[in-house]
Amino acid sequence: MPFPYQILAALRDTLRGFGKKPAGSLMHEYDTDGEIPCFYFAGDLLQKVAGENYTSAENSTALGPNSGTPEGAFFHFAVQGEPSECNHGFCVYFWNNNAILIQVYVNKPVKLILRMSRLDFLNAMANLRAGNCVSAYANLFGVAIEKFTPHSIQTSVAN
Repeated sequence: MPFPYQILAALRDTLRGFGKKPAGSLMHEYDTDGEIPCFYFAGDLLQKVAGENYTSAENSTALGPNSGTPEGAFFHFAVQGEPSECNHGFCVYFWNNNAILIQVYVNKPVKLILRMSRLDFLNAMANLRAGNCVSAYANLFGVAIEKFTPHSIQTSVAN
């Protein structure tokens, strides 16, 4: 499992690849400009962290409120549904009992790095899977949506 310095190095490299200023740390929130497509960004970050050494599953419920996410676990999520403009790809790194969500969102400025408690993240993901998407998007991504019906949530974890 990766260490924080490895996540930060991969994040900096990913941002540089999109012509953006690298992040200074994983502890500060940075605003994005809405210019980078989230699926490309999150996929590139997963590749830089894990290479080809990751496992994927669709609609996995392994990350529930009672799951034992190990320290240092790095996940990539791809949420797809209707309307498609609410589809979102993002990554999460678990460290020091926190979930560090790393994201961009096309056409919407968001926080590049959002830190929340591990339990708050897992509960918000459970809400997303249960179809409570308006509150889940606000809590997870800081994005206001009117309606979203998820069809699949692809989960990849770095091995």
